[in-house]
This record gives sequence, C-alpha cells and structure tokens, in this order.
Amino acid sequence: MIKAIVADSENLVRKGFLSMFDWSSFGIRIVGEAADGLSALRLLETEEADLLFTDIALPPLSGFELLERVRLLYPHIRSVVLARHSECDSILRALRLGAIDYIVKTRLDSDEAETTMLGIVDRLRWEENNRHRYSGGVPFKPMPSDTALVFVPLSGEARDEVRDLLRLPIVRRNSLTALGRMWLSPLHEPDAGDRGLRDSAAQLGGQWAVVLVSGLAGRLQSGLQHLADYLERLVFYANPAQSPLRITYEQWLELAADNGHRDELTEHEDLRWALNKSGWEAFAGGIRERKPSPCLFAPFAEKLCKEWNGLLFPAEKRDKMIAAIPNNRIWDDWKSWFLHFAEQAERRAFELSVSKEVLLSLVKAVRYMKRNSHAITNQKDVADHVNMSRSYFSLCFARFAGQPFGSALQGMRIERAKKLLLETDEPIYKIAHDAGFEDDKYFSRLFRKLAGRLPSDYRAEGRRHSAHDCEEYYIETRGNAGDA
Repeated sequence: MIKAIVADSENLVRKGFLSMFDWSSFGIRIVGEAADGLSALRLLETEEADLLFTDIALPPLSGFELLERVRLLYPHIRSVVLARHSECDSILRALRLGAIDYIVKTRLDSDEAETTMLGIVDRLRWEENNRHRYSGGVPFKPMPSDTALVFVPLSGEARDEVRDLLRLPIVRRNSLTALGRMWLSPLHEPDAGDRGLRDSAAQLGGQWAVVLVSGLAGRLQSGLQHLADYLERLVFYANPAQSPLRITYEQWLELAADNGHRDELTEHEDLRWALNKSGWEAFAGGIRERKPSPCLFAPFAEKLCKEWNGLLFPAEKRDKMIAAIPNNRIWDDWKSWFLHFAEQAERRAFELSVSKEVLLSLVKAVRYMKRNSHAITNQKDVADHVNMSRSYFSLCFARFAGQPFGSALQGMRIERAKKLLLETDEPIYKIAHDAGFEDDKYFSRLFRKLAGRLPSDYRAEGRRHSAHDCEEYYIETRGNAGDA
C-alpha cells in the first residue's frame, strides 16, 4: 500500500482532492494532510510516507522549498505538484526539483485526473521494482566497509552517464549505490582508496569529481543520502589543486552542521560587485564563506544576461555568455564568468563616457523602475531615488537605455501586464490599472502596438503554449524515467 500525504493551503481544494478519489482502488492510503509547508515537514517526521501531493503556494515555506527539503531529507519520497492552469513555469521548476508529475486543480472533475493518478502509481511501482538495479540490494543496510569512493557529477550531463562509472575497475570489483545525485562505491579491499582515487580520476576526465570518504563502518547508506548535497558543495568550492579529495564521515557531518547560512543569490542582483572593487571582494568572499548551493548559479547567471541584454551588452554578447554557462563546473569557473560579466559592465561605462558610479546609479534606476513601474508618476521620482539631478539623469538614462525615459517606463509597464495576463485571471481593465495605466482602452492600444496583439489574444496564446510546453516536458521526463 502506497502511503501518501496531501499539502495544500486552500482547505476546500484540499478536502475536495481528498474526497474525489477512491484511493484504495489505486493502492494508496492517505496518512495525513497539511495546510502549509512547515506542517508537512513536521508530519513527515512522524508519519511514514511514500508519496507527497503538494501545492506550490504554501506559506510560509513555499512548495519549491518543500520539494527541495523532501528530496534532501527523504529521498525515497516521490512528489506530485497540485497546480493552477496558469502556473506552467512553476510546474517546470517543480519537475526539475524532482517532482514526478503534476495535477491541474481546475481539471479535478475530469477523467484526466484519474488517468494521471494511474500513471503516478505505475511510476512508483516501476521505481520500486528497479530500486536495487545499481545498489546491489543494500541501500538501507549498514555500510559494509569503512571507506568508499563517492562520485560527484560536475555537470548535468555527467549524472546521466552512469555507464562511465560502471566501466571503472574499482567499481566493477565492488558495487555502486545511488546517493542522491551522486554514486557511492564501498571499498572492500585493504588500501584500495588511493589506487581507486588515482585510477578513477584519470579515467573519468573532467565529468566527475572523486572523493574518498572514511569512517563509514556501520553507517546506514540511506542516512548518507541526507548529506549528499553538502558533499557536492565541498567539491564545488574546493581548490582544484586539492583534487582528489579526502574527507572523514565526521568532517562530512560538520559540513552539514555549518551550513545554516542563507542559500540565495538575489542580494547580488544590484550589480555592485560588477562595478565596485570593494563590492566584488564582498561578493566573492561572501560566496566562499556561505557556500550557497551550486545549482543556484546557472539560473542567476541566465537572469543577469536576460535582464541586462541591450543595456550592458549587445544580444550577440549575451548569447555567448549564456552559451558559456554549462562549462562552469566549480566555483573557480563561475568566478571567471562573473569577472567577465564585470568587464562588460566596465566597458559599457567607458562607451557611455560615464563613471562606474554613475552607471551603477543607472542600474539601480532600472531595477527600481521595474519593481515600481505601476506607481512611478514622473522622471523626477527615479532621479531622486538614485540621487541624480533630473536633467543629468534624463540625459544619461536615454543614452544608457537607447530610448527616452517615458518610452522605457511604458515598456516596463507592458512587461508587467504580460506577466499578470499569464499568471492571473484578473480582467483586462484591472490588469491595466495594476500595470500603471489609468485608461484601459489606451492600455489595449499600446499593448497591441508593442506586443503585436491585443491583451486577450496574448493571454489565450500564452496559455496554449504553456500547456503544450508542460505536456512536452512531462512526456520527455516520463519517457526518460521509463528508459532508465
């Protein structure tokens, strides 16, 4: 019997979801329900579960944070997202965080929900039948040896190339066990560690890092999965000259205990690190100290490239910088990438014949305008915010943005309206007001001029594409799971 927990902040939706299925017919038993993410985590501490149904909007802990913590703390639990029809980007993000499927709340009365549930159950049964494929059947037994090699992927592609590991002589003489996103091979032979490190590092090239872990005798392999993320960070921030790495189990625990810092990069979106020497030192030093999760860097870098395209660098430069992102495997690689970004910002200041301090003020102005485009009434509001005279700000901004202030502000309001059209069900006149337009007819004319279609057509087309993208991504991920 599959044991499941349901987490949804909307009581009526949660109760409706619980009552609409004959759960026993699917071989599922509901063992608990929660109205927020923290309650769901507390429930998982006391209730044994195999499956979690979760909403994305869960206060105070978001559904994404819940998915990440469940993946880390309870790697055997599979998650399914309960989503709104307009949350495609969120669905894709949840699938990338390990969710195996999604159910659209607005389709709960259709046969599609039952078909999806059957697919979820089939997926769980398939995984149960194949759980021991690489593990030798001992994932929840004590470690059979005191030392082991842990293979840490340095790229997304490496995680799929388990065949490279299976060809290693040291692995073929022992066994291979999944450890989160990594793989573990217990060493049964005396003094096999150094030879295994040397041979593995030579044969794997740069796709995998190899770590020799000691002090594992008697430890549960399932318990090591809870610590996998911290070992990945150790590899990510290690000095390349230190490779191959050696660590004891106690040191591994200390890494986990010392990782209570904020795990985010959003505070660095102000670009102070790119245009200020002390800002760069604080940025690089802070990341070294806090050691945020390696998976945060690629989305952060992509966002920087897209947000400052055309302002700090041309489109062709943006494309090259985005293309270079997958090559960044450790922090030293990323540091070089960010330094290159800073060089582009400095070059832009030279092209505009302004100081880096003035360019930083213009960056601050653009960020302020994007956040408050609906409330800004005139150019002086923004000039005052960045401590520049209105006339000098007007001159510098027009050169920086390539268009007058008023045109740029209108464009930002239209972008805000696009987001509201796709992510809410509010009527057009209310979206016009929320985007900063007093006249909804003028808003529709301007939207058509800048976006090439009416707001209603943009919403309808966007949702059709989102639904198609979600379905394509789900089919792809489900197919990959079946091929594993």
